Amino acid sequence: MSPARIGVVIPTALRAQLFAPADISRLNELGAVSWTDAAEHLSVEEAIELLAECSIGLGSWGTPGPDAQLLEGCPHLRLWVHAAGSVKRMFGPHLEGRNLVIASCAPAIAEDVAEITLAQLIIGLKRTLENAAANRTGPTPKPTNSRTLASATVGVIGASHVGRRVIRNLLPFGPRILLYDPFTSAEQAGEIGAEHVADLLELCARSDAVTLHTPALPATQKLLGNAHFQAMRDDAVFVNTARGMCVDEAALI
Repeated sequence: MSPARIGVVIPTALRAQLFAPADISRLNELGAVSWTDAAEHLSVEEAIELLAECSIGLGSWGTPGPDAQLLEGCPHLRLWVHAAGSVKRMFGPHLEGRNLVIASCAPAIAEDVAEITLAQLIIGLKRTLENAAANRTGPTPKPTNSRTLASATVGVIGASHVGRRVIRNLLPFGPRILLYDPFTSAEQAGEIGAEHVADLLELCARSDAVTLHTPALPATQKLLGNAHFQAMRDDAVFVNTARGMCVDEAALI
């Protein structure tokens, strides 16, 4: 059996951020790989030229993807790997009748985002930034509202890839974890270590820290508005690793 033909349409600068030299070597061992040497994103026509004989295509943020035009010019494609997050935009009628698998690296990215979320929650609840700023003017006592995760209630909005990993990362620290997700039942929330809260305002009011992990959808635009921020405690910590559109920025300010 001849080796798989793999085409990578990720430009060189972005590729350097996504793939370590060892990753590139491993990929080259999997088949006959064609790498673009372009510094900028390829046009769809240029991507078709590189991928025309390939069965596997790799793209990422800003690159051409498996739309109708590209698939028409690349009839051998059977797998598309998106070295980035969401692949929702890639689906549509143009895939009907095609034997094409679309894969996402969202779970790998979620691990990274969940880790930085945990760090931000710890720093926020311990009032590290406020204490550091105060200490620049002289010795300052520990903030009176500094607290550990173990003594806190953390509200998680969205049982997404990231949201679930944040809950998993929080569990060893022992906080009370609340979860708001309209597509998750109380039983499912309990299975991952959280208390299901059906009302978003209630979650905001009960939490010492609120962390947002929803997708960017019409239904989540300005999901958090004035009433939600008013419901939060005056010294609540708010972390948003979701899209900015999910928050009413004027209400937050």
